[in-house]
Amino acid sequence: MANEDKSTRYQRQRRRAAIATAILDVALLAGVLATGLSRAVADAAAASWDAAAAATVGFVLALLAARTLLILPLAYASEVVRERRYGRARVALVHWFGAYLWRAAVLAAVLAGAALVIQVAVWWSPAAWWAPASAMLASAIVGGAALVPALAVRSAAELAPIGRAELAARLTALAARAGTAGVPILAWKLGPRAAGATALLVGFGPSRRILVTDAVLDTHADDEVEVIVAHELAHYRRGDAWWTAAMAAGALALGLYAAARVLPLAADALRLQGPGDAAALPLVALVCGGVAALLAPIVNLASRAQERRADRDALAWTRNAPALVRTLKRLSAAHLT
Repeated sequence: MANEDKSTRYQRQRRRAAIATAILDVALLAGVLATGLSRAVADAAAASWDAAAAATVGFVLALLAARTLLILPLAYASEVVRERRYGRARVALVHWFGAYLWRAAVLAAVLAGAALVIQVAVWWSPAAWWAPASAMLASAIVGGAALVPALAVRSAAELAPIGRAELAARLTALAARAGTAGVPILAWKLGPRAAGATALLVGFGPSRRILVTDAVLDTHADDEVEVIVAHELAHYRRGDAWWTAAMAAGALALGLYAAARVLPLAADALRLQGPGDAAALPLVALVCGGVAALLAPIVNLASRAQERRADRDALAWTRNAPALVRTLKRLSAAHLT
């Protein structure tokens, strides 16, 4: 243990934090079901608002408020204490807490919307509600993947053209060789808030772009920036974002199908009134989460395959193996992977 390198310790602590968060989520959902609190809160919400939709939203917000408070100490230890210990992002506590509440609000909006979609699907097709619910939520996943990243980076940081003329020309030529000349390649000015150098592909269709952080531009040579961008262009050329969205939609459909099979078995014991009942939402979440956990190894294998293929494409387009090796080592060190 004493001879572990820094990245090994960091990744082990990240895994432990993720597992602890998952355990708390399961405990919360199972607890509100087993104690009858789910039924009581759903009934209270229904008594407070006449509309079933409003009652469902109220139930989801109450449940997520409890989750936000429950995982707050763990999130602080993981996102602030650990990151400072390892010399990564140093965010002021007030800024971190604001971001934490913002993420909680976004999660509440997403899950409340998903709950309403399930209610609509039950009204539309009571016997096979999971199918229309899967179709509607899959459409939302694709739409969110297309719009949210582009909007998020625009609001969070300044985007600008690559400022170094020689590098910009080099990247333009690279995009032409890769057959992706229409994809904008922009500098992403994060400043000292960044936890490490990175570049990423965001958006779908017209919103798609390659973002290169100022940490990459300031610390990497031009040939290294070129292989980093080539890797992201490979994801675009191969349509990896579509495959990732398809895998997420497929996992969600399997989870909802499994929930449709489990709900009738647990209805009497938990006093649930069907899939449209707000009190059933914790059980739906548990089943979907369980299916996602079972599928995680397959999803991870597919993701790693995409990354290896993108590296091979980057090497073919740049013909610069030494720069690729240097870049992979530097990014691994920066991200403690």
